[in-house]
Amino acid sequence: MTLDPRDNLLKIAAHYNMEGYKDQNISLPSNIGCAGHALTNDSEAFYDPRTMNGMGVDPDKVWKELKSIISMPIHDSDRNRLGVLNIDSDNKMDKTKFTDEHFKYTMGLAADAFGRLLEKKV
Repeated sequence: MTLDPRDNLLKIAAHYNMEGYKDQNISLPSNIGCAGHALTNDSEAFYDPRTMNGMGVDPDKVWKELKSIISMPIHDSDRNRLGVLNIDSDNKMDKTKFTDEHFKYTMGLAADAFGRLLEKKV
């Protein structure tokens, strides 16, 4: 998701494996949901619907099989926040690798790479 500063919304700029799902083109206020939490706090964020409420997102606007999310801010080379890299799963949090340090490190590298691409407008 990239941050559109004109309306302060996070919008999906690219997606994988979301074809046919109702949240394929979702946009969120920049302080709502797991993505908004990651962007606002400038740190990784997790969402587990078993232990958290919807974090301000209407559950009818996301795919019903959603069981967990990890979100990580995307930065440019000056550490300005450009958006958020999200991975969601139909597995419960404890069945994912989302909290694994190596996974988070690798996801952080990917978020940094996306930031450099966005910055250069490739």
